Amino acid sequence: VNYLWNTGAITSTITVSPTANTTYTVSATNVCGTATDSVAVTVNPLPVAEFKSVSSLSCQGTDVNFFNESINATSWYWNFGDGTSSSEQNPKHTFSYNSTYYVTLVAINPYCHDSLVDTIRVTDMNSLVTITSANVFTPNGDGANDYFCPKIAVADTIAISFRQCITMEIYDRWGVKVFESTSEENCWDGRTLNNKKIMASRQIQTFFE
Repeated sequence: VNYLWNTGAITSTITVSPTANTTYTVSATNVCGTATDSVAVTVNPLPVAEFKSVSSLSCQGTDVNFFNESINATSWYWNFGDGTSSSEQNPKHTFSYNSTYYVTLVAINPYCHDSLVDTIRVTDMNSLVTITSANVFTPNGDGANDYFCPKIAVADTIAISFRQCITMEIYDRWGVKVFESTSEENCWDGRTLNNKKIMASRQIQTFFE
């Protein structure tokens, strides 16, 4: 059998590197005649990985919305650098405070892929928020200093209000919990969980979380 390809090759096998969609044809001839066949090779464009992100504070950490701006990609793979991943085009992810994460986006267009890595730095909450409490507390119903309340100072004026993030627990000197709240606005009036007034001689400890 004699072979003739539309590339001019006369071997039975050819290797090509097309840069665009191309149809290859071969003719095979022997004493009985000639037969032809063809195959179309599709060349997908190379993908280019690209993304941007917008961050906002939350109780759990920093919420990051990722916006995929990749070119020529048909699927995506995200590695958030904290042991989690996503195949969504535009995912949202929460990063814990006080750490640095290396986020990788892989843009895929079979059988090629491209990747891009960006750094997400999440500072310690202590650098953003200061929690203090009243230093005078006289729950005698006279209208002055009757409540013990946590107060929040946020470094960034456009940041989230962390009021809904606070858990305040108050224990007596024997380690018995006498009060608990989950909001800055839930102040302590000096009474126990059973609505009994705490004796003045009982030492208390306060924990903010």
